[in-house]
Amino acid sequence: MEEFNVEALEEFDCDELETVFEDNSSRAGSELSLSAQIMLDSGITHSTNPTKRDYLHALHVANAAKQIREIPDAGGTLHAIMRGDFNAWDLMPALLTLANPSVCESLYIATLSFNARNLAELVQLFDRRKILAVAFICSVFFEDMTGKLYDALHYQLVKRKQRCIAVRSHAKVFLLQLSDGRHLTIESSANLRSCNNIEQFTLTNDRSLWEFHRNWMEELHAKNAERKKAETASPARRRR
Repeated sequence: MEEFNVEALEEFDCDELETVFEDNSSRAGSELSLSAQIMLDSGITHSTNPTKRDYLHALHVANAAKQIREIPDAGGTLHAIMRGDFNAWDLMPALLTLANPSVCESLYIATLSFNARNLAELVQLFDRRKILAVAFICSVFFEDMTGKLYDALHYQLVKRKQRCIAVRSHAKVFLLQLSDGRHLTIESSANLRSCNNIEQFTLTNDRSLWEFHRNWMEELHAKNAERKKAETASPARRRR
């Protein structure tokens, strides 16, 4: 087949092209052919939902639930390797599915980073009363690098009277207190973002471990609240 040469095309002025149809704007409707008089009454639009994305997300959650299989008995720990077919966040809805009809009475999150999908689903689960309380910690480095995303997370949680702070932290720990009395701890190498690497996590059903991690997270949230209170009360700030 002969190769098409774009450079051989001659240039031409589009303004010199003759119209195929006459300008009928000044002609009476009766002079137009019936077909020329046919027009749409209004513009038409068509929208589609991101079904492929929704399907892939549901598949990720299903993969997470399949790897967990069942929540460990009291005192038990599940050790697992993630191979990239689900993300760390997908463990949250997967655990809620496995624990159904129980809900998460309190969720503590410590992560380096997250993404917009994590935020949207976290807010959705909270609004649907699948999660009743949230205390979120992320890295101040991530706040600096993606300020708008952190601002969106902070805004959405604070307006729902939940807690959100950014500190010098590289921890990846997720705590779920279930309404059936179980206390679950996920300790992971993975952040709440897309996962294309081999990662590891442990899932432990043990209240003492849950409280161990909850205590240092609460300490950070308490220090942040004290700092904000001090800033609000400072004379220099009041004069502004």
